[in-house]
Amino acid sequence: NQEILQQIFKNLDDTNKVMLSGLSGSAKSFMLQEVFRHGSGRLLYIAAEEERAYDLARELQQLLGRDKVALFMERDFVFKSENPTPSAMDRIATLTDLVMHPRRKTITITTVGALLFCIMSPTQMQKATRSLVRGQDFPLHDLIRDLVGSGYERADTVTRSGQLALRGGIFDIFPAGAKDPYRADFFGDTVDSLRRFDINCQRSGEKVDQVVISPADELAGEGLTSSL
Repeated sequence: NQEILQQIFKNLDDTNKVMLSGLSGSAKSFMLQEVFRHGSGRLLYIAAEEERAYDLARELQQLLGRDKVALFMERDFVFKSENPTPSAMDRIATLTDLVMHPRRKTITITTVGALLFCIMSPTQMQKATRSLVRGQDFPLHDLIRDLVGSGYERADTVTRSGQLALRGGIFDIFPAGAKDPYRADFFGDTVDSLRRFDINCQRSGEKVDQVVISPADELAGEGLTSSL
């Protein structure tokens, strides 16, 4: 009831530890929703297992909206993956949002297994992130070198997330964690135009002023000591 909720909120506002037990089913989603709405910052929930984490994320997305709930699930450790898994792209998208928008109010759902391995620090991720702005200069070959070093795959044609391609002065890239691929027309080292494009027909579409390109691999680089 409201009296119990207010007592919980007061303890949280006073930075006291609060332990809740016996919550199951929709009661857990309801309580997380209320705590999230009361607070002003980010919320992290560590689930015991992946299946429950996905179920909880779906429930909270229905209650709060998809843009308020982020996933950080376990990654698949393989020598070379032909196609990035959805969980890998979710991880990059979540890390990018944490670094680029630290004050954005969201709830991140993760598991113990997802937190076991060291990844890029926020400083390392910011340093590896590139931003293309229409009208600005950016040495194209330096850009490609940096992006390949941060996990991007060079291809003849961009067909999936994590790929880039260069044909003359036309640079295509599908930024990791992004919803759409982008095409930049370079005039020398100057970004002459930026557009979204369609992967299926490869046709350019809507113009944009800026494209932020996050690293494609959270394990790229040396001296990895951070976690979520």
